[in-house]
Amino acid sequence: MSAINLLKWLTIKKEAEPKKKKKYHTWEYAKRRPYGLLLRKDIVEHLDSVAKRLGVSRSILVEKILEEFVHQYSSYEHLNNM
Repeated sequence: MSAINLLKWLTIKKEAEPKKKKKYHTWEYAKRRPYGLLLRKDIVEHLDSVAKRLGVSRSILVEKILEEFVHQYSSYEHLNNM
């Protein structure tokens, strides 16, 4: 390579390639964590009908039910440890 070609090669600005965004799993950065439950078909049908009447999604309804259960169970354990 000649000196002139070397200087040209060194001075040519290559277009910057766009940085690839890292693919983050949304659950790693969200406040909620995914959790899978296996439910019987009849329970899911009841959950669907209640969720439809309340105007919420099934997952929101299940989340609220579990939240209330955990809250009540925590209170119960606290009373038993007295």
